[in-house]
Amino acid sequence: MYLGLLAPSWAWWQRLGAIVGTSLVFEVTQYVSAIGRTELSDVMTNTAGGLIGFGLLALEHHWFGSRTARVMTRICGIGTIILMLAAAAFVALPLHFQPGPGVRRHTG
Repeated sequence: MYLGLLAPSWAWWQRLGAIVGTSLVFEVTQYVSAIGRTELSDVMTNTAGGLIGFGLLALEHHWFGSRTARVMTRICGIGTIILMLAAAAFVALPLHFQPGPGVRRHTG
């Protein structure tokens, strides 16, 4: 959705290339830094998600007309702030997991 708002004049194939390219960069970064797993299915899933986002943006353009960019910029901005706060809380708050009832601890 952000790409659709930032580059509304791009052709569909330019948008598709940007989505696939971004996903490939993420996967190569994971491979090089040995973080997570690098899989082609991730690229395909990310590409499908990007295309769904463009489809939703086209639907919203049908609903909101010329106000689409203004309305979606506000909605995406609010969503981004909420997700950033949630990520910050997840990183900042310590989580302590205890074994469930009936689980014996190995005291070695």
